[in-house]
Amino acid sequence: MAVEKMSLISVSGPLKKVNKTLVRCCETKCFHIEPSFYAMTYGSAQIKTLKDKDIYGGLIKRASVIASGLGIEAKDVPYDDVQMEAIHDFDMFFSDIEREVLPILERKEELDRSIAEYRQVLRQVDNLSDINVDFKDLFGCKHVKVRFGKLPSESYTKLEFYSDKSFIFVPLEEKDGYVWGVYFCSFEESVQVDDILTSLDFERVHLPDFVRGDGEVATAELNRCLKEFDSSLKAESEQLNEIKMRIQDEFIKVRSKLVFLSNSYELRSQVSVINNKFYMAGFVPTREVKKFKEHLSSVSDIVVEEKKYFLDDRMKPPTKLRNNWLFRPFEMFVNMYGLPSYTGIDPTPYVAITYMIIFGIMFGDLGQGLVISLFGFILTKWKKAKLGPIMERIGISSAIFGCLYGSVFGNETIITPFFHIEPLYTILGKPESIFQISTYLLIAALAIGVIMIVISMSMNIVLSFKRKDYSSAIFGANGITGMVLYVSVVVAAALQLALGIEMFTMPYILCLIILPLAIMMFKEPLSHALANSIKHNVVNIRHKTVADAAIKSSDKLDKETLRKARLDLDRLSDMKFIRAVYGKLAHEAYEKLMNSDNNSFVFIPVTEDDDSVYGVYFVPKKSKASADEVFAGLGFEKMKMPSELTKHGKSDDNTAVRKKEKKSVGNFIIEGVIELFETCLSYLTNTMSFLRVGGFILSHAGMMLVVGVLAGDGGVGTIIVQILGNAFVIGMEGFLVGIQVLRLEFYEIFGRFYISDGKKFEPLKANLN
Repeated sequence: MAVEKMSLISVSGPLKKVNKTLVRCCETKCFHIEPSFYAMTYGSAQIKTLKDKDIYGGLIKRASVIASGLGIEAKDVPYDDVQMEAIHDFDMFFSDIEREVLPILERKEELDRSIAEYRQVLRQVDNLSDINVDFKDLFGCKHVKVRFGKLPSESYTKLEFYSDKSFIFVPLEEKDGYVWGVYFCSFEESVQVDDILTSLDFERVHLPDFVRGDGEVATAELNRCLKEFDSSLKAESEQLNEIKMRIQDEFIKVRSKLVFLSNSYELRSQVSVINNKFYMAGFVPTREVKKFKEHLSSVSDIVVEEKKYFLDDRMKPPTKLRNNWLFRPFEMFVNMYGLPSYTGIDPTPYVAITYMIIFGIMFGDLGQGLVISLFGFILTKWKKAKLGPIMERIGISSAIFGCLYGSVFGNETIITPFFHIEPLYTILGKPESIFQISTYLLIAALAIGVIMIVISMSMNIVLSFKRKDYSSAIFGANGITGMVLYVSVVVAAALQLALGIEMFTMPYILCLIILPLAIMMFKEPLSHALANSIKHNVVNIRHKTVADAAIKSSDKLDKETLRKARLDLDRLSDMKFIRAVYGKLAHEAYEKLMNSDNNSFVFIPVTEDDDSVYGVYFVPKKSKASADEVFAGLGFEKMKMPSELTKHGKSDDNTAVRKKEKKSVGNFIIEGVIELFETCLSYLTNTMSFLRVGGFILSHAGMMLVVGVLAGDGGVGTIIVQILGNAFVIGMEGFLVGIQVLRLEFYEIFGRFYISDGKKFEPLKANLN
């Protein structure tokens, strides 16, 4: 029930093995690649990424043509028994199929064209069936031009404007917005008449040469030809179907592997290349590292090794949540809000427990809860819906609280409700229904809200200390100071209202209310004071040279060599060391550096401010590359060496520490008051939001009371109304309660402690779609 632990894995080898390696990485389904790792680490102009053309594109097209011709549906199927790897293997496989299939497809395509053409001609002949003349004689006249075709209906009405022209248009049929017909004109005026009809959008249709005889004879001949074509087409289709049944299973497997190889080949753009060797790095869940290495062992000449990613801030590990079967479905809600960072906390168990409890409280009904759980089970099994498992769990919670409320599909006479059990029944004033204890329910809802808010604050305090964010942990609105203020006000108000105990005395107000408010008001200066009091073992060497500091701070290097270079920092490059670089690191990066066991360099801290640690690192020749890699990964920012560090015995009041802009007293007071007001208002509104928990309890009881009144006392109508009423309540109120609980989780709970700055773990894969 935490964030999955990750290991940074580096894979390298000969460039010719890169494609096979990528395929193996995809097959493991546990390798999250970091494409820019080597470019970030080394920053060399020699580092390139592979951007080759897709060598599988032609084969994919051939496979698509075959699949389309045979009617084979593209599916994602296992292909473990397919031994093909090389391009030549796939080429031979498809060539064998093409020699058998393509000639049939060509004949089938030709038959389809012929059938389409003959059917078009048949329609034309039908339109000319009233002309009892041989078509060959009609269209073969020497002195009269005959044109057959169709004219838009709106253009046909315009022909009257050309009544003085020497042509005759004979309409045959009006269909689909066109008038089919024939026009006649003399040979001498045919060009002019053709231009006129063309301007009216006349579409000429040519009758084929094989059409002979009058309309009746031509129609009979065309129908005979179409029958022969249909028979031939059926035979070709049956032959293709036989081939399909014979090769379909193997073809789908081969195509699946081909698409997988093609897509994995496209992943080459995420691989770095240096001197004809490929390099790639990514994260693998630590518990799967052994399996990952074993799977890649089938590729010879490659090197798989683990690296210490924590020294490189830019190599931010991805987040993969790992929870047990009960809590796992609620990861969906965490993903909706945002994943935690790799070093953060997984809130899934907290969300799961609180969501189930609050939903059960707000929607407590034994019968309806079991229906919700059953419906969730159906969604899980048949639709694989992510919401299904959540519905199963909240339905059970609803059923449990339904037993407490004594509600079974709104009927409260089957099971004794908790408020009818002695001595609670007497204490509550012998209520007959849940509406008579509405005040107690609302108070209980507020109590639930207070408990959850305090738990969220406690989690924020723990996590803030873990992140070394001492300001938030101690002085923040959700830190120790904020918790003292909130709990003090809530406890005093509760004791005074419930028991009449006066808690708001002057000492109480001054110590537990005014003082926390003042601390939060002056959070910023107090945070600065706290930061200055927490030292990171930084040595102030403003009056010494860098060489003096190295001698004093390190027992790992040759002190005699440094003594010789005490007064001349440049001489270090002529001896054992080639670099002495001054710059700054973020506090977090410095902590990581101090926790590492790398002995290839020495870092000398000089001074610090609120954001950074300033210092110098020394690098021996043999460790130059690795040390530069470490400091580049930590975000080390090089700076000009201050003169007081290189000139022995001289002091300078100017430092490299950047001073932050100072605020005026007026601005500080105004901002502080506004922030305090917002904080106090958020305490009030967040607490009052939990009143909806009690409100929905009463709402549910009220809706079921209405259903009971409408249903009556018996008969078929009662059963129908009960079924429809319960279905309506389950659908509408169940949906609303689910939304409201999620709102409480996101706004009243998550907002107090949860930071969602993680990136999702996405294993390398080659899509088959």
